[in-house]
Amino acid sequence: MKANIHPDYRAINVNCSGCSSEYTIMSTFKQDSINVEFCCHCHSAWTGKKTVSSKGKVEQFNTRYGGFSGMLKDKTKKS
Repeated sequence: MKANIHPDYRAINVNCSGCSSEYTIMSTFKQDSINVEFCCHCHSAWTGKKTVSSKGKVEQFNTRYGGFSGMLKDKTKKS
């Protein structure tokens, strides 16, 4: 059999920015750590939560298009 054909399999630190958890996995990744947005501890697919909090996006939408709701209310009052 050929020698040294398999990649180095070692412990890697995973840092989650979603829930600030850190844990160690075994991987062939060449760097010492991996930064992820979601992990199995905070992603809705694994936690059972139906929605992921995106409060910033909702506020951004309301600031852009919030004035349209006032226009609709004014039209219904006139008729």
